[in-house]
Amino acid sequence: MKNVALLTGGGDSAGINAALWSAVRSCVERGWKPIGVRRGWSGILQNDFAPHFEVSYEAVDRPGTVLQTSRTNPIKEGPEGLDHLVSQLEMQQIHGLIVIGGDDTLSVAAALSQKGYPVVGIPQTIDNDIPGTDYCLGFATACQQIYQAIMGMRPSNISHQRGMIVEVMGRDSGWLALEAARATGALGLLIPECFCSVAAFASAVMQRLAVNDDAPLIIVAEGISSTHFSLKHDAIDAFGNSRLEGAGQAMARYFNKNFGQDFRCQVLGFLQRGGTLNYQDVLVGKLFGREAVRCLENGQNGCLVGLQAGATIITDLQEITGKRRKVPRDVMLQEESLLGLS
Repeated sequence: MKNVALLTGGGDSAGINAALWSAVRSCVERGWKPIGVRRGWSGILQNDFAPHFEVSYEAVDRPGTVLQTSRTNPIKEGPEGLDHLVSQLEMQQIHGLIVIGGDDTLSVAAALSQKGYPVVGIPQTIDNDIPGTDYCLGFATACQQIYQAIMGMRPSNISHQRGMIVEVMGRDSGWLALEAARATGALGLLIPECFCSVAAFASAVMQRLAVNDDAPLIIVAEGISSTHFSLKHDAIDAFGNSRLEGAGQAMARYFNKNFGQDFRCQVLGFLQRGGTLNYQDVLVGKLFGREAVRCLENGQNGCLVGLQAGATIITDLQEITGKRRKVPRDVMLQEESLLGLS
């Protein structure tokens, strides 16, 4: 009998429950015992385990995580924090750990694996920016939510001939904003990777607006509040991340002040994390859960299960720690008019 713990950490999204269901099922098929860890890393530190963990099939279709989550960072406590994790896991006689989360959660998993503990990671973030995989759980559903929200507001935007700026998530990368701009026919797009100035971007938008007099739609990623507007953020989480806010409002003020345009800002916020699941998140979630268990079975410690060119790929967690998969320059140049690069 092998005891395998499952943990979800950081920001939630769609597809997590599908991965949990698949991992639990794969464990049971092998005669292993799945154990749930509640509220991320804090669940291990506080001995908050679900010893008879099950996931109903009804939960597969729900966003969020049945295990709940947190942004607890054991590494913040120094070496003692990791040692505490190991001692708690050993006390529960847990032989392997499957961790579902983004870069912060996976960085703890990587540190834990360096201590020799069997850990497998599953990439999950709507930002879709974890290296070692083309796809992270939650991305497709978030894109779907953004598209539906914007198209729901667009008729009023056009009826009033009023400019609309929509702020979407994306701290360090602009994948969500990029897909939203492409799908909705936006007039402009600004993401953290973009190397043009706000002035150049705004000028390009106004030139396009002179040709196309429809009510302009601009998509911005929340991360431009730091990269392009240098806004200060006082709230910091346990991993040192600022609570980003103000990007869309800052952009609206810029257009209103410099061009006399009546732009309104819409911040989509947590709407992007929920909603009706896109089938891709269900499909990939089940695939990742199954492959994670297989990695533990094969003794592949400290690895990330990913997807590239439609096939699963295994990457060393150490290789991706502290890195981001950003929108590359060649992709940005494909959308140079949107980004104000032409």
